[in-house]
Amino acid sequence: MKLTVPLSELPAFSKAFFQSLVSGDKAVLVGDMGAGKTTFVSALCKHAGVDDVSSPTFTLVNRYKAVPNTIYHMDLYRLETEAALEGLGLDDVFERPDSLFFIEWGEKVIETLDGNVIRMDWAYDTEFSRSVVLTFSTSSLSDRFSHTLSTWQV
Repeated sequence: MKLTVPLSELPAFSKAFFQSLVSGDKAVLVGDMGAGKTTFVSALCKHAGVDDVSSPTFTLVNRYKAVPNTIYHMDLYRLETEAALEGLGLDDVFERPDSLFFIEWGEKVIETLDGNVIRMDWAYDTEFSRSVVLTFSTSSLSDRFSHTLSTWQV
């Protein structure tokens, strides 16, 4: 599903996306620096009652107590080896109930993820908008998001 998201509509887009999520969903955010990955997660977290969101570039994983799910926001940009990834213990994190997962630079782990996985390829479109291509791990996951995100579909 290819979308165009004007930055002025990012709050509405992130709200629609958030409302389509269920516990255990994993969103893998891919794209160049400045494409809007962290900005999207920050906007989405506001809909879960979390106002203080920061990039996990140096902490690698930020955990936010939200309603009704805990949100895990990860940034794997600095991890270069498989051993470094394994050292994070992400398998245990992904097993936690009542959680949502947002993984920036997650193309490094996408093949190892189970369950509902949404790949979000972010690209700089114009100064005022971003292109987002969504790829879903299952057709039922695609169906869950299709209607609510149709406003931005290209």
